[in-house]
Amino acid sequence: MPPLKQRAFLAAYAQTGNITRAAALAKVARSRHYEWMDDPDYAAAFAAAGEEASDHLEAEARRRAVEGIEEPVVYQGELAMKIDSIGRRTAHPLTIRRYSDVLLIFLLKGMRPDKFRDNWRGEITGPGGAPLVARAGLDLSNLTDDELTTLRELAKKATAQRGRGAAAPGEA
Repeated sequence: MPPLKQRAFLAAYAQTGNITRAAALAKVARSRHYEWMDDPDYAAAFAAAGEEASDHLEAEARRRAVEGIEEPVVYQGELAMKIDSIGRRTAHPLTIRRYSDVLLIFLLKGMRPDKFRDNWRGEITGPGGAPLVARAGLDLSNLTDDELTTLRELAKKATAQRGRGAAAPGEA
């Protein structure tokens, strides 16, 4: 069990995800954390606290993306207030619920990278999944992802034409 100050720091870090803020809350010098990192048990506890801090951030990102946040309405530079049932302004500001599409995108990319990734990373194969065999002198390793995608589409088209009886180049 880590000493009291270490436990206080780790608990604060798990909540804030910030070393400077955690040190202030635990009332220890920020540099102490780096000294404690020499202890493998403390380093493991710090990594676990970092995971907990990440979980808090992920939960907040999900809340903002899915549930949204209430944002006050400002009209002509002034806070718009709610109106009661008889037409009087209340002490409560008028709000609109805003959602974060960007956070939603990041959450989807994190949870389903195979479906929502930014770019394709894969392998082009030959017939039946066999390795793609290039003719002598052809080096495909320097092609960009776009060029490889184009090459794959052309290969599919050529294979489809062959299946319909079209002759391959060099055949007659």
